[in-house]
Amino acid sequence: MAAAMMRCAETIPCFIRLRILKSQRGQVVAKSTRLMKILSYKLIVFMAVMCLYGDVFAQGCCSASGRAGQVGVFQQSGQAPGQVALSLFYEYASGDRLLEGSREIDDPISRNSRFDAVVSSISVGLPYRFSAHAAIPVVRRERSLLIGFDGGEDGVSLAASGFADPTITLIREISPVYGWNGWYMTAGLGVQLPLGNDGRLDQGIPLPPDIQPATGSWNLTLLASVSKDLDDYLVYHHLTWTTYGSNDFDYSFGNSISADLGLSVSRFGALEPFVRLDLLRSQADKRGGWESPNTGVTRWTVFPGVVYSLRDYGLTFSGQAGIPLHERVNGFQLGTDIAMLFGVSYLM
Repeated sequence: MAAAMMRCAETIPCFIRLRILKSQRGQVVAKSTRLMKILSYKLIVFMAVMCLYGDVFAQGCCSASGRAGQVGVFQQSGQAPGQVALSLFYEYASGDRLLEGSREIDDPISRNSRFDAVVSSISVGLPYRFSAHAAIPVVRRERSLLIGFDGGEDGVSLAASGFADPTITLIREISPVYGWNGWYMTAGLGVQLPLGNDGRLDQGIPLPPDIQPATGSWNLTLLASVSKDLDDYLVYHHLTWTTYGSNDFDYSFGNSISADLGLSVSRFGALEPFVRLDLLRSQADKRGGWESPNTGVTRWTVFPGVVYSLRDYGLTFSGQAGIPLHERVNGFQLGTDIAMLFGVSYLM
């Protein structure tokens, strides 16, 4: 507990700090002030709330794809002119490990962070191998603390939900790639509009950035993919780069890049299993032009999944689960333990 409160003191202006001394046996002993002795455990809960609003947990467990909005955009490209595809995706991620860099911290405080998103989208095929996509995500972000004190437990939580940044993307299919027989490529440009819920409290106080459903800023995304058809197998690579502007609070999320390498198998008829290795690299956020502490992450995740197609009905179902392989954060952050993505698409 003492170690956790010292981390809080390093990040936000706490009113009471514990002086930590090391005994000869190497044990950590907390010397409390006289004021600390007469206060009840409720003060501990209050301090936890202060930590909850501080940067110590900023940019904790988040969407496997960064901020929601580009989910499934590659799967929807390639329609013939006039074709319309409707899609619905559900994304989930959670974590309860406190990390410093890539090292897990042994901490008596129980923490949890959860991310849920439902993304509805429409894709329209255009002439000259172009296709346009529009996505509207609805997001819920939550994190909580559970503290044991004097044989009991007390906890605090913070959550927000609402519309995230709607996204409009234009993609051009290039097939086949000139000089590369059997290789196919797509390239795209996306814009995220600052029309979502920025998560302000009733008093107008903004929520911590990683709790806000939307960024509140204009954001630009570049997309590219390349694939190779090998009869019963498909090898593919996706690349997404997003740069974020500043919102009304002079806060900008860190630019991010997401890249994956995947292999799918199409020899089982309507059932296509696949596996992909995903890299997410997010730079530190900035507040007023200065880097915000405890933000930014590098995460390697493997996603096994399956796609089931009912071609006669124009329906496609997909599901995948993300298993983290390695994660390195800036400062102290919550790591991601698991991520899942489920979707259904209908080609009209």
